[in-house]
Amino acid sequence: MNLSKKAINAYNSAIKLYDARKNNADVLVAGYQGLAGAYRKLSIRDSLHFYYKKAIETRRALTGESGPLAPLLTDYGNFYSETGDYLPADSLYLYALAIEKKALTDKSQELAVTYHNLGFNQFRQNNYLKAIEWYKKSLYAYNYSDGGYFGTTNNPRLASEALYETAGNYYRLYLKNREASYAVEAQKYAQYYLNAMGYLEDQTRYLNSKSNIAEGAFDAYTIAVATAPNETEAFNFAECSKTLRLNEIMRENAAFLKSKVPDSLVQQLKYIQNKIDATEKKRQALRDAGKSDLDSVYLRMSRDLVDLNNNQDKQKRDLEKTYPEYYRVRLDRSIVSLEELQKQVLQPRQTLVEYFVGDTAIYAFVAKPEYFKSFEIKKDFPLDEWVKSFRTSLSADSFQLKSDVYADMAFRLYEKLVLPFKNQLSEDVVIVPDGVLNYLPFEALLTKKPEKAFRFQDHAYLLCDHNLSYSFSATLLREMKQKKHRVEPAKFIIAYAPFYDADTTGLAKTFADDVAMRRDLTPLHNSGEEAYRIAKSLGGEAITGKEATEQKFMETAPSARILHLATHGKADDHAGDYSYLAFAPRKDSLDKGLVYTRDLYNMALNADLVTLSACETGIGKLQRGEGVISLARAFAYAGAKSIVTSLWSVNDAKTKDLMLLFYKNLKKGQPKDAALRDAKLSFIAKNSPPNAHPFFWAGFIGVGDMAPIK
Repeated sequence: MNLSKKAINAYNSAIKLYDARKNNADVLVAGYQGLAGAYRKLSIRDSLHFYYKKAIETRRALTGESGPLAPLLTDYGNFYSETGDYLPADSLYLYALAIEKKALTDKSQELAVTYHNLGFNQFRQNNYLKAIEWYKKSLYAYNYSDGGYFGTTNNPRLASEALYETAGNYYRLYLKNREASYAVEAQKYAQYYLNAMGYLEDQTRYLNSKSNIAEGAFDAYTIAVATAPNETEAFNFAECSKTLRLNEIMRENAAFLKSKVPDSLVQQLKYIQNKIDATEKKRQALRDAGKSDLDSVYLRMSRDLVDLNNNQDKQKRDLEKTYPEYYRVRLDRSIVSLEELQKQVLQPRQTLVEYFVGDTAIYAFVAKPEYFKSFEIKKDFPLDEWVKSFRTSLSADSFQLKSDVYADMAFRLYEKLVLPFKNQLSEDVVIVPDGVLNYLPFEALLTKKPEKAFRFQDHAYLLCDHNLSYSFSATLLREMKQKKHRVEPAKFIIAYAPFYDADTTGLAKTFADDVAMRRDLTPLHNSGEEAYRIAKSLGGEAITGKEATEQKFMETAPSARILHLATHGKADDHAGDYSYLAFAPRKDSLDKGLVYTRDLYNMALNADLVTLSACETGIGKLQRGEGVISLARAFAYAGAKSIVTSLWSVNDAKTKDLMLLFYKNLKKGQPKDAALRDAKLSFIAKNSPPNAHPFFWAGFIGVGDMAPIK
């Protein structure tokens, strides 16, 4: 028996009990309303209408045309609105409104909710102006005045939704007829909404509800970018959309430093955070093992998490009182200004291209020290489908069969995403992607469509023209370039190869024909040679095989200027915090040796470069308002100035070859982006089809500060 049918039985029993005792008429009303709701879930319309009407008639008989009747009318109206029967919904909402106006003040949230419902019902009918009229009345009843302090509202969450819907309706009017006045109003209410989100984020700064705030804010930024009065403001909104939560953990680390919080308190907070992460990790393992959310161990861990989070919340609030500068820096959401970007962040031969993917257009903001312009690219093509086809043509399972698909998609995407401003690009280009573009290696785009798709050495790759690197945002690029490490690294490089299963002293043999992928926790025969030769050439240490445990990594990683990880990696498209790198499991332990994204957040690295020579380390869950939650981003949070990361599953043997070329160039003193580009070009030249295919080299990209290693 499903829950709705059980509810029907329970409500019928309550009604029979009332009939027997005649002592509580409210029970009768609740029973009828409950039955209406249960039949609504079962989509049995005759019965739901019957019981809604019975509930309304009974309530009217008990209390007349007074306040308690209004919620029943609203509930019934919601049913009609949800099912597309808008006229009855309007009638019921207006009936409820008439009752509430007699019983309530003009600034009560009950009245505001009814106005809100009327607005949403009009929006569903595409009556945008009428919807706006009702939403503005709801904002007044929520005790919000345009641009005013949000903390005075009687229901901040619903008031923020009314602001969002008002902005959205103005935006739809603007898209429909392009009247400038609608753009101005859409911009204004989008800004009001974003201000409200800032307030709500402050109120929930230690809770897990921030992702919802970020997702809603992203939609508002879409409106703000599309309706911005000039290019500079549009860029600012696009940049804000990427930094709403992106650098939150980095802000906290900066707050610890600038407010001079004692290390003992920092370590205490990190200890609690580590316990939270460890408990989350164990709970995730139970879920992966098929345990129910009602399992006793799972429930105990959930209770422990509540206690730990409450304890952390209290400690941070106490910290704010003692160190007010910590609070100020932690909540600083300032972004890099265009002027600062041009004068202090970008180098003379460097161009930054920041993308923003909107509903109807893609915006590309192109900035150089002496130049800035935005380009609007009409979204008149299936962007998501093209990127998916492009990536599928480069996948390990099909790249040899889909060279024609690759050549076609690589050229089409270039025409749309780069060609409009190709002449403005300098030798060095920094890409700040957005949305699905996070999964795209721009260096593999083709500036000309090849005559022979399988002649990979001859293709006109964008790589041939530019040193390409990436950043999560322009603001984060500034942070990564200007980052100061807490301590000077004691070691130049540490290279890890957990899945190398032989002695590194016998590395004369090569494994050029090895077809293993760095994703399935199988031995990686080439990883040991890769780690050993890289570490030896730069005067560092290689930790391989069973010695390369998670614990060893956590203990040694903070002491290195360069970290190189030749191992297995796996992205999690559903929960980005559970993407992982694999290390050697410890004997006599349930620990599988997996380091998850969330485990990295609280590390304090002093690395100028982290190379993730593993699968899928630069991808993960794409979350609206937050971008891609990946291992690469976690290393940026942990303190790395730059990361070389991967966008798909990579081949073990060819990855070794590419990495050896990359470090050879780094040793010469080349900037990281130039070193990676030259390594890829050398790799292409040295390999014949199909080994010159972009599958083998394009997946690795550089993120952050591309300055040479000193």
